[in-house]
Amino acid sequence: MSGGTMAFPEHHMIQEILEAYAGRVAADVADAADEQQPLIESFHIQLLTLSPQQLDVVHQEWCP
Repeated sequence: MSGGTMAFPEHHMIQEILEAYAGRVAADVADAADEQQPLIESFHIQLLTLSPQQLDVVHQEWCP
């Protein structure tokens, strides 16, 4: 994989959702920074399993 670029059109939606989620996680576990990255990575993996339609729904919820 060169350059770390995603080869699917939903990449921008996943990026926006992750940014919103990371902000929420940072606020929720601000005193436990070491817990933030595993939560974000786990959420990212879950996003990658969604269909484009499901991802669109999640994007609408997280990025109104």
